[in-house]
Order: sequence, then structure tokens, then C-alpha cells
Amino acid sequence: MKFTRIKLPKQSTSRLVNLKGKLGLNPNILLRYAVLLSLKDKSEPLYEEQLCDGMEFHRSVLLGELDLIITALVVQRYSKSSQYPDALTCFKAHLYRGVDILFAQCKDLADMETFLS
Repeated sequence: MKFTRIKLPKQSTSRLVNLKGKLGLNPNILLRYAVLLSLKDKSEPLYEEQLCDGMEFHRSVLLGELDLIITALVVQRYSKSSQYPDALTCFKAHLYRGVDILFAQCKDLADMETFLS
């Protein structure tokens, strides 16, 4: 899965800004949780090409010390699915769905505990 930067759609950006205000966590940390939450779900998220005119992240900032782990999990999921043309598309689908999950279910830091268990 090769990329150096990734840009998010405006809706995902807006949701991250909202979550940062509620939870006090930086967007890159929230995105790591988002991807892992989506990967935890056994169903495959739908991927729709979106205009990505929101926040932009460098890979090292986005994935940080979890880069190898998240990449391995995404590539493993991608290899079991015929839904995506490549691993990066699979990653984006999980990233976007994960943001939606966090936005819908996290109202404060206490809610994060349920995701960690």
C-alpha cells in the first residue's frame, strides 16, 4: 500500500474537527482509531469516489508508529476481498467508514473505552 499523503473529503474533515472538540484528541490519532474500528467490523465498507478537498495528512503523521501494523491489517483484508481495485482503496474505505462510526458513537472520552475493549 503506497502513498505519501492522503487528503480527506470535507465531510470526514468536518467530523474530525467536531470529534477533536469533544474528545480533545488530534485528528491523526482519531484516524488511527477509525481505521482499526472499521477493520474490526467483518463487513466490507462500500467505497465511493469522493472529492477530497479537506484535511491532508502525510503518511508518517497519519499512521505514526502503527504504520506497519495498520498496513498489514489492511493488506490482509484487501487480499480476502474482491471489492477493491487496490489496497489503498480498501484503506480509504475503512478510513471513511471508521470516521463515520466514531462520529456516530463517540460523545466523550468515556465512549472511547468501549472501543478499546
